[in-house]
Amino acid sequence: MILQSAPPAFLEDITARAKVVSSSTMYPEHGVENALDGNPNNNYVAAVEGPLPQQFELEFNSVVDLRELMLVWESAENYATSYDIEAIEPGEGGEKVRLLAKVEDGKGQAQQQEWSTGENVRRLRVTVRATHGQPRLLLRQIKLLAIPESAHTQGAVDAKSATK
Repeated sequence: MILQSAPPAFLEDITARAKVVSSSTMYPEHGVENALDGNPNNNYVAAVEGPLPQQFELEFNSVVDLRELMLVWESAENYATSYDIEAIEPGEGGEKVRLLAKVEDGKGQAQQQEWSTGENVRRLRVTVRATHGQPRLLLRQIKLLAIPESAHTQGAVDAKSATK
């Protein structure tokens, strides 16, 4: 059983706002949506066996100030060791891809990335290049934490009143 912890008081769990927009081929009823349900102890994500890399993309309705991403892989025997986390932004002439993290030595079932200054993200892609155990994407939970939108609104109000 995997224990679930509450996010730090100043961060909001935005996982439920993420929508899967693409992924490598998954087994029926083992899609990436299973990792967004908040429960790592039930259904999991299982890509079909095949060559790496394998990936998934998540999208939000608006830009989020992403601060943490936790990936809980299938088990202590099956986890990603090398993967990229990228922000995808629409741009003139096509998409612009911005690397947020390049993990080359991932270890263990629960792996976390943090950004102290935040990353403005509307679309997020995780590409798994190497694994320990089975050579495919196997995942139990995705947890995304961001600065709440209300904090940005309040900051704008505070800044405006400070200039008066």
